[in-house]
Amino acid sequence: HRLASYTVVGRSKRELDPRYDLVLASPGIIDVSRKHAILKCWCGADPSTWRARVYLTEEEEVEGRGVGWGPGSGHAGGGTSVDNEPVAIWTGTEIVAGSVLRFGIREMWVLEKSVIYQKSQTGEVAVQRAHRNAKEDPSAYRELKVPSGACNHALQHCTDWDSFVRVVLEWCGEPDEAPCVDVIEVLDECGSRAGRYEVNSLEAQEAFSVRIILKEVRMGASIRLRLSSDPQLLAPILSKLENDLKKMADIHAGREQELFSGPG
Repeated sequence: HRLASYTVVGRSKRELDPRYDLVLASPGIIDVSRKHAILKCWCGADPSTWRARVYLTEEEEVEGRGVGWGPGSGHAGGGTSVDNEPVAIWTGTEIVAGSVLRFGIREMWVLEKSVIYQKSQTGEVAVQRAHRNAKEDPSAYRELKVPSGACNHALQHCTDWDSFVRVVLEWCGEPDEAPCVDVIEVLDECGSRAGRYEVNSLEAQEAFSVRIILKEVRMGASIRLRLSSDPQLLAPILSKLENDLKKMADIHAGREQELFSGPG
C-alpha cells in the first residue's frame, strides 16, 4: 500500500477510502478497530527526504490493549506498536524505513521507501550540470575542443602550466586574456571528465608537471579553463607576464639593433 500524507488504518470499508487509506480485510482481525491508527507523512527540510509518524485514534487511546497487556506481559488484543514498542498515546511514534508496524495481534506491516518515478539519465546529467553552475560562474570558463592535429601538436609541446594555458587561450581566440587559471579540466570525446586539476598559487603551477594533463589530451577532447580573479594568484601572474613582455621587448630591440646597425 502506498502511503498518502494522511492515511487512516482500519477495517471499515464504508468509512475508509481504499485509494488513500489502508483497509485491513484479513480474516480474524476483530481486535482491529474500524479506524485503528493514523499515519502522517510530510516532506522534511530537504525535498528529497520524508518524515512519517503513526498516531492512535480515539478508539485506541485506552490502556489495557496491545503490547505488554496480555498474559505474561504478552500481546493483548488491539493496540498498535512500532518495533514491538507501543505507540505513545498523545504524541505518536516516529517510523522510518524498516520499521515494523503491528495493528492488533495479526496484522504486521513493514515501512519501505521506494522511488515513485524513475530518474532518467539525461535528467540526472542536467541536474548535475545545474548544480555545478549554481556553485561556479559559467562565464569564468573557457572551453576548447581540440579541432586539429596542429592544435594537438602545439599543446603536446607545452612545457608547463603557463604555456599550456596560453596555447589554449590562443586557440580559443582570446590571446590577450590574462593566463590566470586555477582549474584545468579535460573531457573525453563523449564529454565525460577525464581529469580535473586545481592549482591555486604561482609556485605550485611552476612545479606542476603538465605531462599529467597532456596524456589525456587528443583530437576531439575538450579542455576547460577556469579563469580566476583571486588577487593572490592574479597579481604574481600579471607581474610575471609583465617581466616576460619586457624580456621579449629587450630581445627584439637587440636583434633590431644588430640587423640595422652598419659595420664599424
